[in-house]
Amino acid sequence: MSRTPDDLSAPPQTRPPHISPQWWYRASWRARQQAVDAHNRTTRPADRTCGTDIDNIVNAARTAEAQPMTPAELDDAALIETIELLLEDGAPIDRIIATTGRKVGALEARMRRAGRLDLSRQLGNIRNAMRRKGCPHCGKSIWSGATQCGTCANKASSAKKREAKVAVLEMMLEADPFLNVEHAAARLGYSSGNGVQQMLRRAERDDLLDVFARNSARAGARVTSKRRERAA
Repeated sequence: MSRTPDDLSAPPQTRPPHISPQWWYRASWRARQQAVDAHNRTTRPADRTCGTDIDNIVNAARTAEAQPMTPAELDDAALIETIELLLEDGAPIDRIIATTGRKVGALEARMRRAGRLDLSRQLGNIRNAMRRKGCPHCGKSIWSGATQCGTCANKASSAKKREAKVAVLEMMLEADPFLNVEHAAARLGYSSGNGVQQMLRRAERDDLLDVFARNSARAGARVTSKRRERAA
């Protein structure tokens, strides 16, 4: 198969209105193409599927895919025409699945191969929503294989680290009941005692905060008495 020069030509570039003409003239071809792609992504209209709430669409699609289907032998043109007619009539996704005899992922891949990216994008949004669930802690949307979202996972990891440091502090206080917060901070790797106190506040260990406060007051009283004795 021979190719013409037009087939090998680069895609056209049109300067977005918010890009400076001076930057556009000096930038490389790749930088200009990235600016065009970013502008197209931001100005692309939002996909709307059948004008229905996405949660209802996902639930209907899951119910339809759970039922046994009899695949219909449809070519690409007939399948595209069928999906377009169903979408124009406002048919729900479960009716589209039952009519075409295919699941959402298969329809999305078929439309992508057929060059109908608009239909493929709508079906892909439904497929991705079906693969997600809510975080058990905050309710944020996560993938079905995940146990919690990244924010909740970071909070849980920080809580475990705080518990380990609190346990070490308790062992230090058992060995030295008059331990100063600055000495404890140095052993735990903190730059000052403020870090230890902040960590204990987040862990809600007011009892340890009181212990360090008493130790600090006791140490300050001893230093003051020694200074007075030296001055005398």
